[in-house]
Amino acid sequence: MNEVTENLVDGLNPPQKLAVESIDGPLMVLAGAGSGKTRVLTRRLANIVASGVPPYRIVAVTFTNKAAAEMRERVVELIGPRRDLWVGTFHSISARLLRLYGDQIGLSRDFVIYDADDQKALIRKLLKEWNLSHDAKDVRATVSVLEAYRGKRVDKLFGPQSAIFAEYMKRLAACNAVDFSGLIEKVAELSDILPKLWDYVLVDEFQDTSRTQFAMLRAMVSGRGNICVVGDDDQSIYSWRGANPEYLLRFEKEFPGTRVIRLEQNYRSTGNIISAASALIANNQTRHGKTLWTAADAGVPLRFCVYERERDEARLIVETMEQRRSATPLSEMAVLYRVNAQSRPFEEELRRAQIPYRLVGGTRFYERAEIKDVLSYLRLAVNSSSDLDFLRAIKTPSRGIGAVSLDKLAAQAKEKELSLWDLCATGTYEVSAMARRGLADFISLVRDLQEQVSIIAPHDLLEMLLERTDVMGFLHSSGDEDLGRKENIDELHKSMQEFTVDRPDAVLRDWLDNVSLLTNDEQVDGEDGVTLMTIHSAKGLEFNIVFLPGWEEGLFPLRRAEEELNLEEERRLAYVAITRARREVHLSRTRTRLMYGNVMRTEASRFLHELPRECIQFDSPPQAAMTFNGQDSRAAGGRRFRDGDDDDDDTPRRRFHAQESSMRPAPSAPSAPGTLGAAAAAAASPASASPAGRKPAAPADGFSAGKRVRHGKFGDGVIKAVVGEGDMRKAMVSFGGAPPKVILVSFLTLL
Repeated sequence: MNEVTENLVDGLNPPQKLAVESIDGPLMVLAGAGSGKTRVLTRRLANIVASGVPPYRIVAVTFTNKAAAEMRERVVELIGPRRDLWVGTFHSISARLLRLYGDQIGLSRDFVIYDADDQKALIRKLLKEWNLSHDAKDVRATVSVLEAYRGKRVDKLFGPQSAIFAEYMKRLAACNAVDFSGLIEKVAELSDILPKLWDYVLVDEFQDTSRTQFAMLRAMVSGRGNICVVGDDDQSIYSWRGANPEYLLRFEKEFPGTRVIRLEQNYRSTGNIISAASALIANNQTRHGKTLWTAADAGVPLRFCVYERERDEARLIVETMEQRRSATPLSEMAVLYRVNAQSRPFEEELRRAQIPYRLVGGTRFYERAEIKDVLSYLRLAVNSSSDLDFLRAIKTPSRGIGAVSLDKLAAQAKEKELSLWDLCATGTYEVSAMARRGLADFISLVRDLQEQVSIIAPHDLLEMLLERTDVMGFLHSSGDEDLGRKENIDELHKSMQEFTVDRPDAVLRDWLDNVSLLTNDEQVDGEDGVTLMTIHSAKGLEFNIVFLPGWEEGLFPLRRAEEELNLEEERRLAYVAITRARREVHLSRTRTRLMYGNVMRTEASRFLHELPRECIQFDSPPQAAMTFNGQDSRAAGGRRFRDGDDDDDDTPRRRFHAQESSMRPAPSAPSAPGTLGAAAAAAASPASASPAGRKPAAPADGFSAGKRVRHGKFGDGVIKAVVGEGDMRKAMVSFGGAPPKVILVSFLTLL
């Protein structure tokens, strides 16, 4: 071992050291949560360079820009600044490859990248042309289906979907544009070139690989088979994006002779957190075996609390934050929830308490309307074939060109098989005199931008655009939020300047590529406050204290996760949530939750039953803070799990409910606990259900659970529950496989 390698492996544990030193041949590193995988991957890359391999013969791929930036930074610290490093995301590396070699597969090197918003805009335009519903919901659904088809997650398209997909791909080509999926699809076509570019391929977060990404990786690997993948099948949580942990599970078959190394020592969390997470994920059947352990002490138990309502849950969690903030910075606290809708009560309570917070998943900078407006000009200057950018730019500011004129132009361009720019640039179009003058001014401006696009810096081009247009004045006149919009434009200018500091030779196209790729990531930078985010968004992050609300059947796991594979992914999501914490985990659920317009009883998540009792402490909320049926209730003191000697039935569910019952508030009136589980959601009873053991009398009007009814819009269905009286009497009705709907009985007809 040479001196450089000795330095690289210094401080590593034995499996980490082995992974760094194993250079040749296929290698699979199974890296548990918090096991130092990034450190191993970057040091392995540095060790390959130390062995004499030029950096440009190595490519390292990951999934987010943040992860890629961190990897590049660590590699530079180890081997020094290098401009020939191939470190990036699948999409950024694909874009770079297509700029270099795209002409070999018939793609112009000046193509523009369409991000998710651009894709939706084009789909919306197509749906409108086909006289199909094109509201936001329909656009999202169409995009989802088309992307699933491209990723082979569905076998075929139905009805007009096939024609829309064909036209979508045709329009992309006509606009000289490539969407995110297309970047990877087209790179896979470079199968004759890719194996010649690199001798070593390294992949981070391999469990998140999709079918097209895996095909791209196979094409990148030379005959030597020098590929190293690092991943954790227990953290595969993105199947809805096309990620498939199956590629990690069958990696050894795809690459014979694979060496497998397990990183099982966790450096992040306490012993109780690791024990709880390990016991939970052990219930999954489809996984590689791993045994996480930590040298850290046991720490405090995971805390679990039952609240009566969502508002109680949010308010008392925020109170806990206030109590802890003197010892733990707010930036080290996070609330991780299963669905975005759970954020609302937390946002309201944090605002009431005047505690700063950052909501991950809100409107991101480059998706704000005024930023997209300016970007449309700049992208059109680089690629005049983009109809989407043409249509957006020409409306900002108004030039006397209305929707009627634009529809006429679109029809003429389609008839002549020209882009909107080519049609207008030739002057062979028919519109009103006012619209023609506006078009002439617009064409002149864009042509001037085109002349400078490869000459001056991006921020200078932006200044030129702002001087030539009255965009700032347009923003000022478009509403009360003009100050914030102007600040956003100033921030855009600043981002361009910062980009050119590190890349003095960069032109507008380079900056636009960077922006397009950035918009595909979640942004988590923000104010130094509590973080609110979904568990999916929390992947790769860590906090000292993590609050996990809403652990109830039907919510977590979600009701739609009834199939075993989906349930296993939900369990992996729970595992990811718990392992985000370094010191403390606060689990909670509510006894009632507002669903479908009614207050429903809930049931503890099955995942809670799978946690070892010795790792959990049951806490009770303060008595004065809890309410039940509008009145104060008295809560029993919190207790730890008992040893279980007095349990007749020692099943996890019985043990959990026995312990949970010791915390149950005493209601001011009899009330029967109902359930709201993934497999029996329809049987959930409203909070105002009859007392236990008493069968409700059948109502005189005939509307009762089990009755078949008909609705004018939703069709035929079955009543699951009926609540209310008189004119406000409502029924929860299940229509086919859709979620139940709550409808006034006056709108239903008995069958």
